[in-house]
This record gives sequence, C-alpha cells and structure tokens, in this order.
Amino acid sequence: MAADALKGMDVLEFGGIEPNPAYETLMNAVKLVREQKVTFLLAVGGGSVLDGTKFIAAAANYPENIDPWHILQTGGKEIKSAIPMGCVLTLPATGSESNAGAVISRKTTGDKQAFHSAHVQPVFAVLDPVYTYTLPSRQVANGVVDAFVHTVEQYVTKPVDAKIFRTVSQKAFC
Repeated sequence: MAADALKGMDVLEFGGIEPNPAYETLMNAVKLVREQKVTFLLAVGGGSVLDGTKFIAAAANYPENIDPWHILQTGGKEIKSAIPMGCVLTLPATGSESNAGAVISRKTTGDKQAFHSAHVQPVFAVLDPVYTYTLPSRQVANGVVDAFVHTVEQYVTKPVDAKIFRTVSQKAFC
C-alpha cells in the first residue's frame, strides 16, 4: 500500500534507528539528507523512529557550523525550520505521531535529552492496524497496556477538575 503511494517519487531509505534513538546514528541520516537535498521525510515505524525523524528534520536545516546537539541543549527553542515529515505507525500506542516533541540519546556522553518544536510536528499520520499484524503478540500486548496506562494516568492525575481528560478517559473505558 505505502509503496504504491510512493510510485514515481524519488525515495531514499535510511534504516537502523534504534530504540532510544542515538544522536550518532541520526547524524549519519542528517548527513545523507543534506547531501541528497531531501525535501520530505516519511517515518515508518514506532515512537523511536518518529522521534529520530523529528530530530533529523530539524538538524538537517540547522546551521552547519553549530553542532545539532544544541537543538537538545536548548529544548528546541532555536529551531527556525525543519524538513516536513509524515509518519506511518507500525507499533500501537506511541503517541509521537500527535506531538511535536522527541527524546534523543547520545551514546558517547550517556546523555538523554528532549526537545519540542512545532516545526517537527508530523503533517500527517497513518494509523492502520494492518501495519501491526506482523508484530509479535507480546509487542502488541505491550502497546495495548501502554495505551491503557496512559488513559488511566489521565483519569487519575490531579488536578481533579480536568473535565476534558476525565471525560475522554471515561469514554475510552466504555
């Protein structure tokens, strides 16, 4: 399905974004994206792939004379633009498709930092359960439990007058 939608387009694939996406891996992608002058990014995977792609989108447009780790050190406040991105989720319950934040690790220093910028909000997200059918049942179960826990978390989190969260959470249980 996705391959059909991409017919006639120039596609450059970068694989290997690991869980807790590593800055070192992502910088290899940033180099490739800059060299090939990529104009759109499509993240296909789970939350780590989406987080990594958000970083790539911002870092590729970041001034080349500044280390892109600076994006994380400033929490994303200095991001002026990013390559547009979309996503196709292959794991349930990541949540990364609906926000403009990401968490990146740096293996060489042991740091793990987050950033947030409206510039990296995906412009679309495809959430089709068909893409999860090849996952091991344990991975699907983990996703279901994760979604359930996040729903309960919204229900029991104070302040108790969070009527919208409470109502949405109640509807999720029914």
